[in-house]
Amino acid sequence: MSESPSVINVLEALLPPVEDLELEPMAELRSLYAGVGMPSLRANEIEPLGFMPFGEMFRQISHRSPLRRVVEIDEFLQRYRLLRAEALEGDYEGMNDLGWLWLNGRMLPTDHSLARRLFRLAAASGCSEALFNLAEQHYYGKGVPVDLNLAADYYQQAYSQGIIPAARMLGSLYLELSEHESVNPQLIAEWFRKGAEDGDPDAGYELGCYLLRGDLPTHDEPTALYWLQHVALRGDCLAAERLAEYFQTNMSYGESSTRLGGFWLDETARVRQGLA
Repeated sequence: MSESPSVINVLEALLPPVEDLELEPMAELRSLYAGVGMPSLRANEIEPLGFMPFGEMFRQISHRSPLRRVVEIDEFLQRYRLLRAEALEGDYEGMNDLGWLWLNGRMLPTDHSLARRLFRLAAASGCSEALFNLAEQHYYGKGVPVDLNLAADYYQQAYSQGIIPAARMLGSLYLELSEHESVNPQLIAEWFRKGAEDGDPDAGYELGCYLLRGDLPTHDEPTALYWLQHVALRGDCLAAERLAEYFQTNMSYGESSTRLGGFWLDETARVRQGLA
């Protein structure tokens, strides 16, 4: 992808060459869990995942991005050199990925300001992941003031461009906002539902838990149990645990409550053993 010389000149000034980098190596365990936002979804770099709902595939691709697994200095320098070259050629995925590295301090010193500038350039070029990352910056206050309204705007733009996890984040954002101001519970449930129906298992779990709340007009036990069971049967430990708790403390199903509680308790143990 080509870009105007002015943008390329800006990037040349923003992006230090490899020899000028100050590296901060990170342990492999931290590399697996640290970080908000998402690298660009370069599906061609991910091993085949087989058939699964698109939302789950989206999550798997994002979590298994090669950028999340780079912990060796030589490999990182090679990756950085490639991303910088791509960005200088106007590739918005390269801009977004470099921004993600600086946003989270992945082998580089954290630089939220530089990350934001790269995300804005990438977003202006059509990168939907960059919109999601701008939302994350304002949601978590990474180098900018926490601004839930601005974060919501970026999440909605990202979702409209195909970023499925943005729906769940909007549900969580409006749920948090409802603790301080009036928010229609239907709006919260609707965003969790969008993510769940798009195949995001985390959204399915959040939707199930939210619809179980008896203090809200959105209370819908049958739908809540459907979504919790839907994701629990696909290996979600938290959903299985929530179902076990629900049936063990709710005897409205008579003898079936005890049996169902025991089933989901066993399922929770089975999933945890598989994850160990």
